[in-house]
Amino acid sequence: MTISHEFRTPLTTSLMFLESLMVETLSKSGKKLMKLIIMQINLLLCLVNEILDFKLIEDNKFVKKQEIFSPQSTFEFITRMFSP
Repeated sequence: MTISHEFRTPLTTSLMFLESLMVETLSKSGKKLMKLIIMQINLLLCLVNEILDFKLIEDNKFVKKQEIFSPQSTFEFITRMFSP
């Protein structure tokens, strides 16, 4: 599916560059902002993956997979995302 690469590649490349930049950022506030940006891009990447999964479902090509879900880690992630 070529459309998946059209969406995923810029997002994953952006993540790679931002993570490298975060390592070189010296200030605490700069690192905190970088972490927020990286979290938001990861959320966008998850959304793109879910949209692409819907396309697979429509084409009857979706393969069901089981994943571990932790409500506590999800809550902690959301709390970090909205903390000042």
